[in-house]
Amino acid sequence: MSYAPDGFTYLTASSLNEVILQSAATVKSKGPYYLWRFRPEAPGVIGR
Repeated sequence: MSYAPDGFTYLTASSLNEVILQSAATVKSKGPYYLWRFRPEAPGVIGR
């Protein structure tokens, strides 16, 4: 999770821990990879 200068919070979810040092075919088969962006109700600290 990361607070960005644009005021949004970004959150990612993936299975990267299962595909490190694997072939491209394995990486594609372990998806999907998600990115969520939302504006929180309270401001966050940028970079945290």
